[in-house]
Amino acid sequence: MRAIEVIGSISCVLLGAYPMVLLLTRWFEKTADERR
Repeated sequence: MRAIEVIGSISCVLLGAYPMVLLLTRWFEKTADERR
């Protein structure tokens, strides 16, 4: 196992997933507010 490759792949996944999570949380908050 190459530690550098593992760290790189994990960082890429985190960088790609973080903005998606932010968008999803904001979208869920919007839908929840509209349903009330």
